[in-house]
Amino acid sequence: MVLGAPTLKGREAITAGFQGLMDSGITAAALKTDELEDLGDTAIETGEYILYAGDDIADQGRFMVNWKNIYGKWYLHRDIINSTVAAAE
Repeated sequence: MVLGAPTLKGREAITAGFQGLMDSGITAAALKTDELEDLGDTAIETGEYILYAGDDIADQGRFMVNWKNIYGKWYLHRDIINSTVAAAE
């Protein structure tokens, strides 16, 4: 779930969304987990991200991921990001 964009659902939509990021010039992403809460078969992760375009920071902000454990394997179930970069006027 990204501000100003439709929710991506399913493997094909998520793959296309990430391809769109790369096509727009994003070359790398850095993620830093601040907190991980284990709730048994569900876990909630919060943290910070930075998206790079070459050596430049293209965007940065916060994220929250809802993980689900299905038959012993962890799967990303929900993911939301919020930019902390002020919108251009």
